[in-house]
Amino acid sequence: MVKNLIARFNIFKRWLLINLDTVLFLLALILIDINTYHFGITVGNYVVGATLLLVALILNKPTK
Repeated sequence: MVKNLIARFNIFKRWLLINLDTVLFLLALILIDINTYHFGITVGNYVVGATLLLVALILNKPTK
């Protein structure tokens, strides 16, 4: 049972790494929506810029 669980986790981890840009983009949209709702449009725009910059830095990180 533990081996099966570990195998499923590895498959899920591989899927997340393959679709990392999509996962980060959806996470950025959720963060933008929450922050804009709570803090207003001005702060929301700063959060949009910071989130997009963070996503760009993560996606352009060189791999070994």
